[in-house]
Amino acid sequence: MLVSWCVQQGNVYITCMPGPVRRWNYPVPLCLAQCGGSRTDFSGAVHDYLEVRSGSLDSGTAVERFSGGGVPEPLFSTAHQTTLLFHSDYSQNKPGFHIVYQAYELQRCPDPRPFRNGVVVGLDYGVGMTVSFECLPGYTLLGDASLTCLHGVSRNWNHPVPRCEALCGGNITSMNGTIYSPSHPGDYPNFQDCMWVVHVPPGYGIYINFSVINTEPIYDYVTVWDGPDQASPQIGQFSGSSAQEGVSTTANLILIKFHSDFSTSGFFVLRYHDLLYVRQMLRTTDLELFYRPWDPARSGSSLQMLRVCQPPAPVANADILTDDQEFEIVQCPAHEVRFDSTGEILSPGFPDSYPNLQMCSWLVSVEKGYNITLHFELFQTEKEFDILEIFDGPNIYSQSLGALSGDVATPFSLTTTGHQLLLRWSSDHGTNRRGFQLRYVAMYCSTPDSPQHGFVVSQTGGHLSSVVRWACDRGYKLIGRPSAVCRSALYHYYTWDAPVPACQAVSCGPPHPPTNGGVLAADYSVGTRVTYFCNAGYRLSSKELTTTVCQPDGTWSNHNKIPRCTVMTCPSLSSFSLDHGKWRIVNGSHYEYGTKIIFSCNPGYFRLGPAHIQCLANGAWSWRNERSRCRIISCGDLPTPPNGKKIGTQTTFGASAIMSCGLGYVLTGSAVRECLLTGLWSGVEMACLAGHCGVPERIVNGQVVGENFGYRDTVVYQCNPGFRLIGSSVRICQQDHNWSGLLPACI
Repeated sequence: MLVSWCVQQGNVYITCMPGPVRRWNYPVPLCLAQCGGSRTDFSGAVHDYLEVRSGSLDSGTAVERFSGGGVPEPLFSTAHQTTLLFHSDYSQNKPGFHIVYQAYELQRCPDPRPFRNGVVVGLDYGVGMTVSFECLPGYTLLGDASLTCLHGVSRNWNHPVPRCEALCGGNITSMNGTIYSPSHPGDYPNFQDCMWVVHVPPGYGIYINFSVINTEPIYDYVTVWDGPDQASPQIGQFSGSSAQEGVSTTANLILIKFHSDFSTSGFFVLRYHDLLYVRQMLRTTDLELFYRPWDPARSGSSLQMLRVCQPPAPVANADILTDDQEFEIVQCPAHEVRFDSTGEILSPGFPDSYPNLQMCSWLVSVEKGYNITLHFELFQTEKEFDILEIFDGPNIYSQSLGALSGDVATPFSLTTTGHQLLLRWSSDHGTNRRGFQLRYVAMYCSTPDSPQHGFVVSQTGGHLSSVVRWACDRGYKLIGRPSAVCRSALYHYYTWDAPVPACQAVSCGPPHPPTNGGVLAADYSVGTRVTYFCNAGYRLSSKELTTTVCQPDGTWSNHNKIPRCTVMTCPSLSSFSLDHGKWRIVNGSHYEYGTKIIFSCNPGYFRLGPAHIQCLANGAWSWRNERSRCRIISCGDLPTPPNGKKIGTQTTFGASAIMSCGLGYVLTGSAVRECLLTGLWSGVEMACLAGHCGVPERIVNGQVVGENFGYRDTVVYQCNPGFRLIGSSVRICQQDHNWSGLLPACI
């Protein structure tokens, strides 16, 4: 008989020696409890245990270890491969365990909706699937734009779900858009100083209006500057909750600032769009829309021009006379000299009362040989204190023609002896009256002024029926009559029968902009060079002229031949092959700007790289160096069962393995396993169980030692004291499920 032991001191094996006295060949060994040290086994699992591993035997992690006689609660494994490791020691034998398992589909990742202030692109939240996120206009995406559902212990995305937030400030380059108060649609925080810089192309202004504003009056406000910084002119400051009128800027780069104090919160929504100026103009607050039949329609833009100038700034000691919405400043001159043959002189402030403490003078000088006649149409002053002095010459030392004061009956006239006349007006601090109105006349037509950007071509003289002719500089056209004749008028004075004409710059009108583009120019006058441009994602055809010049005849040098803006295209993907997958265009066509392409893999494959790409404005695809590719799903290594063998080494989707057991072992589970698109092996885990020889026959006057009756298990026959064993004492369970040898006997 051979006995084995777990030994700390002594021999591992001892043998019963033959002879009249049966003795062991060595003393019985000792098994001593260890003094100190560390244990790494699971609590309560010391001798025989079953360990559950998530993953393979070598690389998997232990989930739980079971030992003893209690039936554990059901256990879920979250990996597509789970390993069960059973260990038994040298001592006791028990019935063991019986496990039933079933594959189940892993849960989907959490639904990221509702996605506040944005939209989710993609509805499949299963393992390996990708969804993308986009924000509504005016909001900024914080976080990753695409998320992928992970494998693992718990279903979750590979990154936190992003957010769409209204930020405090930023740089904005779009032609139109929306600016929200920070944290909108919630209330803005306290102590905010947010700055937005809005930049549109040169030649454009910006129109701003509030869709809604609800801020703490006075203390929380939005300020707009017509330029890039706070040193620029301030357009307006907006606060409170009342409706706000829109404002327009002249600059293409503006600053918007929002300030909040420590107390009450609120919100606002500000919208803006580009404003295309059709010509260089004086900026006023009185504007009206201006459209002409040849002006093309423009989406998102407004054409504006001046309707009427605003009143000029006040001038000290002066008044404004208006005529057909044109303005003339009348003031008290210190020594005004006039050379025209006829004209009008008014008291300061006429027709209103003249101011106090005035001292004015006018010198009229006409051509030699002519006298000057004064025709008074009104004269009302404070008698003795407010006086108009008239001198028959160029200064106060000349002969006096009179000193007028009080109420003088009109009309009446005075005539000089020479070709010069001086008028001096003075008023004191007392009473104010209407003043005076007079016209001076010399009996000839003086040389008229030249129009701005023009000149006098000829003049035949200053006598009756003389003719004067005007012309304009190159690039200007004459507005009015090109000539005038000297005629006799009221009071028999001579004057030209037509005013000096105006010379207006020849305008070619705004050129037609290209489709998907525009033009840049300050105005459209002669000599102006206009540059064509294309919108983002488009470019001018290389064969087209990019500029045109306004010619003196009022036509553009390119004869209004509009250049073409061709859409930017990205390189063709026809040569790109996505093995085991496919790609398709979801919007756009022919690889043009804005075209979006998504990638998907065939069943049994998963994607690496970007889930989608887009054709950018520069003609490049949005992917960088990484290309999308499909990799086959792996089910992991399928272990060969002990006492068995496996045919098939592949572990990827579609692979199969055939299991079989060695002689003396019985197959349990699935003999054929296939790797499925879920990443799991089909069928049931296989095992090779030892064949059973049954309970061995008992002998008379002896007993059978041994509790295991499977393949290769042994039993030992022993006789009662006083009996001797005839035959083999050991029998082995053979592969044919029979005990070896013959049944021994005790005699």
